[in-house]
Amino acid sequence: MHDFSGRVVLVTGGAGGIGRALCDAFARAGARVAVVSRDPSGGDLAVKCDVRELAQCTAAVEQVVAELGRLDVLVNNHGANFLAPATAISQNGWRAITSVVLDGTFHMSRAAFEPLRESGRGRVISIAATNAFLGSPLMAPSGAGKAGVISLMESLAVEWAPFGITCNSVSPGPVDTEGANKRLWASREDYDRVARRVPLGKRMATPADVVGPVLFLASDDAAFVTGAEIVVDGGERLRQYDV
Repeated sequence: MHDFSGRVVLVTGGAGGIGRALCDAFARAGARVAVVSRDPSGGDLAVKCDVRELAQCTAAVEQVVAELGRLDVLVNNHGANFLAPATAISQNGWRAITSVVLDGTFHMSRAAFEPLRESGRGRVISIAATNAFLGSPLMAPSGAGKAGVISLMESLAVEWAPFGITCNSVSPGPVDTEGANKRLWASREDYDRVARRVPLGKRMATPADVVGPVLFLASDDAAFVTGAEIVVDGGERLRQYDV
């Protein structure tokens, strides 16, 4: 088990689903955890923040450092999504997703740079998704935003390497969470159809499946891993034919 004693971890979107599982896991591993969200709760510190606004992200990071003393790990877990044909998405609809998914990840990462540099072993882990590199009908803004997140982590991995900061991404496939089930799977039949496509276990990922890769990337075991992407999808992205 990884030991994060003495470290401070900031998790965006940490109030439920994957974020809540990550907060709980980091806390069990000894970290002090700051939950940053539009409706935050739990952790050692809960900070209200709209990641679409750089000024709010900067203020949130400053509050975390002021109250918890440092920042060692940033997990960009916030997200947004809805289902719609590309031809039906307005300019505002497009921005509603990309401003959270991509802009928010840049804002939080930029705001966290200085305390992560001061940490001496700063970590940025961003939750992307397999729809970043697979054609995903009805989810064009999310897929484009998540592809941008992966590219951003690769760019920052090189740019921030001289400061000892590693930047990586974790890309889950479909994840069984309350939020995703409400937004993306209109019926039990839709849910089962997606789950059956996963070669490993014929099931969707759970939040617990995402925890291990994130904790690894945040740990000293991954000190020489940067610009990487870990896919957590049970092999779903590899499947071309039904057998």
